[in-house]
Amino acid sequence: MQPDNLHPRLKEMAASYPDKFAPENVIFSHIHPGNRIFIGTGCGEPQSLVRSLITYVQSHPKAFVDTELLQVWALGVAPYADAKFKDNFRYNSFFS
Repeated sequence: MQPDNLHPRLKEMAASYPDKFAPENVIFSHIHPGNRIFIGTGCGEPQSLVRSLITYVQSHPKAFVDTELLQVWALGVAPYADAKFKDNFRYNSFFS
């Protein structure tokens, strides 16, 4: 995540712990076709990271192909489940 896009409290943390924050292209370069990503549920859902993931995929549509997103259940907005990302993500929820 770019420090300019962060919440003020996260900017403070980024200044205190610079090696814990990396640009999105570095973070997402570790995800390869067919990989699985577990997204936390409820208050553990990393909303900022999910927004960054979607923004990254919109600007790099070929970066993620057939990536499985696992989640117990989504309590908020789930932009990765939108039909326009069907080639990028497979959403797998454990809640029915």
